[in-house]
Amino acid sequence: MAIVFPASPTLNDTFIAGSITYKCVQVNPNKWIGLSSTPTNRLVEGSNTLEIDGSNNLAWTGGNVTFDAGGSERVRITSGFGGNLLVGMDTVYNVNATAHIRNGINIVAEDENGDVTEVSLAGEPVGRILFGDTRPGKYAGIDCIADGVCGTNDYPGRLVFRTTSDGSNNTAERMRITSSGQVQIANGNLKFSTAGTGIDFSSTSNPTFGGSSMSSELLDDYEEGYWFPYISGSTSGSVTSFNERMGTYTKIGNRVIAEFYLSNPGSNSGVSGNWRIDGLPYISSAIPAQGFGTNFYGGGAVHWARSVPTTSYLALSVPQAGGNYSWLINGKTGNTESGLISGSIASNVLIRGSISYIHN
Repeated sequence: MAIVFPASPTLNDTFIAGSITYKCVQVNPNKWIGLSSTPTNRLVEGSNTLEIDGSNNLAWTGGNVTFDAGGSERVRITSGFGGNLLVGMDTVYNVNATAHIRNGINIVAEDENGDVTEVSLAGEPVGRILFGDTRPGKYAGIDCIADGVCGTNDYPGRLVFRTTSDGSNNTAERMRITSSGQVQIANGNLKFSTAGTGIDFSSTSNPTFGGSSMSSELLDDYEEGYWFPYISGSTSGSVTSFNERMGTYTKIGNRVIAEFYLSNPGSNSGVSGNWRIDGLPYISSAIPAQGFGTNFYGGGAVHWARSVPTTSYLALSVPQAGGNYSWLINGKTGNTESGLISGSIASNVLIRGSISYIHN
């Protein structure tokens, strides 16, 4: 039954609703208290009061607040330890733990009769929080389960987080936190929704030799994919049509590791200048200044080649902050410094290699 109080009372006015008489103890905003003498601890003026103010806020000043259903107490809000919500019990059993959490929810194990009981064996349920609506299904749940044999001063527990997938009405375990502190994901991925966040390894030791310094201990990226390599010329032209062409890459943090294979382009297609393995999945980043030459940063090796004009071995070199390509290097002969590969591209050329470089 809704209680509608007079809109413009004067101080000490009384109002009767049902069997309870209310008195106005404050105006503008209005505040009413309920007056009763039976029983003596219910709605009385004094240390225990039920107040309804002008904003319809309900405030109980006194001891514990209890809610009964079916003739039995089901929920209790305690007045001690800053206020605790007790579900299915009327006593704070673990006083020390409850005092630490303050204003918390105290859930304890019950037996089949609804009585509070002790947990002794691994796998026994301790408590549960369920999320649902008026329908019988559940959206999610959090279970506390004994994670080992229990006893005096020995309470190993794990938390199991469960959700219901779309099209289902049953929850399934998604993640658990064990008694040893391990976080286990049952069937899913750990996803970071904000770029630049990841797994922080700052608790590990840093390098101490040779003037080395650490720049980041955050693993913020991992991906796998494909790219489409081709040969371009430093002056002009490119060859993008090959009988066989493939490229794969893996990116771990800021390190890109790419592999490629090209064969039988059929024609030069007007490539002039120095050869470049082009089409890398990311643009290379600049190396921090370290007091020496930084013309190239990143590189790799050619594992197999055919019909490439070279006098020695072949290598790959990625220019820093220079684009998403690698120069094809002609290894030195004797004391002659390495040079770049140039010239016409044979119709049966074949190059297979791998490249590693940095992209921030």
